[in-house]
Amino acid sequence: MGAGTGAANVKTLASLEIRLYDPNDAFMILADVRQLPETKTTVSWQGNYQTVAGSQLDFGYEGDLNDLGPVEDFVAAQMRAASEKELHATYAIAFSKGLELTGNALEQLTERLCRQGVGAAYVRASASIST
Repeated sequence: MGAGTGAANVKTLASLEIRLYDPNDAFMILADVRQLPETKTTVSWQGNYQTVAGSQLDFGYEGDLNDLGPVEDFVAAQMRAASEKELHATYAIAFSKGLELTGNALEQLTERLCRQGVGAAYVRASASIST
């Protein structure tokens, strides 16, 4: 960073990336991510499951949240019935106009995304710096 820039000049949050490692958490937070206004969300799912009969499936999805519906329906049903399952989910959320860091917008976002009681998650944020 150059002179005159820093945390005091950060005005908006440009994007947020949330990585979840538990299938239940990945599905629980999805409804809240869908309801975030003025955002574009890219989803990355890498996972696998094994049925009670021993059949296995490895899968991956990379794409827009709006296209996830049929994949989500299929995978959620299979995961519920699976004897073994693994899902690494990443939700990359871009705020169209930036999320204002003044006021209570950040607190409201945190409350919205945490109300489901999601377990361990890795979160990375990118900010916009005013010059």
